[in-house]
Amino acid sequence: MAAQPEAVPAEEAKSRNSLFRLPMKTKILILTKFPEAGKVKSRLAKEIGNHKAAEIYRTVLLNNWQQAKETDHGISIEFSPPDSKDKFHKMFGSNAKLNPQVGSDIGWKMANAFTNCFQQQFDAAILIGGDAPNISTQLFNEALTSLQDHDIVLGPTHDGGYFLIGFKWDSFDTKYFQNINWSTPKVFEQTSDIIRKSNNKLYLIEKRIDLDTFHDVKEFLRSNKERSGVSGKILEILECEDSDEDNSFNTVTNHADPSICSDRDLR
Repeated sequence: MAAQPEAVPAEEAKSRNSLFRLPMKTKILILTKFPEAGKVKSRLAKEIGNHKAAEIYRTVLLNNWQQAKETDHGISIEFSPPDSKDKFHKMFGSNAKLNPQVGSDIGWKMANAFTNCFQQQFDAAILIGGDAPNISTQLFNEALTSLQDHDIVLGPTHDGGYFLIGFKWDSFDTKYFQNINWSTPKVFEQTSDIIRKSNNKLYLIEKRIDLDTFHDVKEFLRSNKERSGVSGKILEILECEDSDEDNSFNTVTNHADPSICSDRDLR
């Protein structure tokens, strides 16, 4: 089992200013798997196929990366699996900051990412899943700005989980990622209970849809009727003709056109 992280040591906390340095040193952590067909979005893949599910995952991930790049915050990709670093560099460029995920479950992987970040003297950080849809530069700025006068920020999803969590350096603790029933409708409630008992001030982001099933995808498209941006690209993917051999492509690579139809012959 991977070694579990420690919270920022008390002696370090005492040595740091209780107020944010000006300007704030902030960071966006994007927790993601490499978008490989058959390795991501298993529930969605059962309904629409491995390649379409992976392509939707990739499309949303690239949007989140691009939106993060348009902010003034630091960015790091917390990636998995460990041997996918070169593939991520091809997606995001050689200058992208990449950290392998470490931990025995999703909770410890997130806790480790924050621990590493705050040990680098960041004042505040937020973490999102790479496949969280409808993410914008404005949302990143809202979440990190909220940490000027709140201790923790949380973005709930309609299925009882959350797509975003963030902390000021002195409010972070690994307890927020322990004793949680991950991948269940109890995640947001259990996390909120721990926050409430800690007496930390919580800021809530507007609730969003998580794209785990085809029903989720349809609800997302209904709420984004302009058919531009991510929603338009997802429509292109869904309208693409299916492959006879769903496993004929193992890796989704980066193309200018995010539709899998234009660059691959799936007929």
